[in-house]
Amino acid sequence: MTDRIVIDTSALYAAVAPSDAYHSQAESLYKILLDAGSELYLTSYVLLETSAIVHRRLGFPALRRLTEDLEPLVRTYWIQQATHDEAWKALLQRDGVGPSLVDWTTILVARDLGALVFTFDRHFEAEGLSVLPRRIGS
Repeated sequence: MTDRIVIDTSALYAAVAPSDAYHSQAESLYKILLDAGSELYLTSYVLLETSAIVHRRLGFPALRRLTEDLEPLVRTYWIQQATHDEAWKALLQRDGVGPSLVDWTTILVARDLGALVFTFDRHFEAEGLSVLPRRIGS
């Protein structure tokens, strides 16, 4: 069975930004996932958040390359009102401490899909999700 992977903003940005501390690791793992035939997903909220960050920090040419490269390889999981509402409720229950609204939507989608999360953000593990890269002994 092919692994389902939901990509978080931290991993996607790291893969495209040479200055990111996790760039090499993200780029390598992304290639491994593609070669393995993993089903890669990106929530519409992560796409929006990452697009804004890439555009602001790296410029429009980098944003264009990112979207053109992603389109044929990664499925967009469009966040619906019910998921948004559930994510907002989770954020409110924690008084904004912990995962962001975007992270909560990713958490809910990963649970729904039974997917791993490709991330460098520790909030996902803290919420009981399996993440890539796997952290051994940390």
